[in-house]
This record gives sequence, structure tokens and C-alpha cells, in this order.
Amino acid sequence: MAEMPFHDRVHALTDQLGVPGVDVLGGLFDLTAQRLVRLAVAITRNQYDGEDAVQAVMTRIALRPDPLRAAQTPWAYLLRMVRNEALLIARKKKRWLTSTHSITDLVTRRRVDELEQEDTHRAVW
Repeated sequence: MAEMPFHDRVHALTDQLGVPGVDVLGGLFDLTAQRLVRLAVAITRNQYDGEDAVQAVMTRIALRPDPLRAAQTPWAYLLRMVRNEALLIARKKKRWLTSTHSITDLVTRRRVDELEQEDTHRAVW
């Protein structure tokens, strides 16, 4: 038997959101987290901020599952939720970085983001 397409599996899980006695959020997280974190990291350019964006979205779904369950295409809706949260985090971080400098930036000759980028480059290559 052929495996269901990814978006159909997401749809099947979101149909069960909010049903009493059924814990679906863990399964939804297991199914989608890796892809959602990759999207969020691409937007925020930081692993931790990307994970925070996904966590914030999952928390919002746990508190109010109805909008996701009612969505005609829940996977697209979930992607949009993560994208919006990641953009919000990136804007806040950019605003914070431009208004103040961290102590680490004052102590080092290069900005922390440059050092983090260099470490990431070394890890990849």
C-alpha cells in the first residue's frame, strides 16, 4: 500500500485537533518540526530563533487549534504561521541589534553574527 502524501498526513492529523481524549499535537510536531524549523532558520538566519518560532506556533496551536483545523489546506496554513512568526522574531532581533550592542560585540573585534556564521561554515565544510 502506498504511503499517504505529506500534506494529506498533516491534514489527517489536523482534523483530529481539539478532539477530547486525542493527543495529536505531538504527532503533528513529529511530522512537521524538521521542515518547519528549516523554513524558520532560513528566515531568521539563526537556529535558536528558528526553533523558537516553531515552538511559539505549536504553543498557539495547542491553545487555539480551531483555525488550523478549519483551514482548507492546513500545511500551507502552518507554513504561513511559522513564516509570520519567524519574520516577527527577525524584525525584533534586527531592531534590538541596531539599537543596542551586546557586551560580546564590544569585547570582540568582529560582530557575533560573523563569528557564528564562520562556525557554521566550518561545521558544514
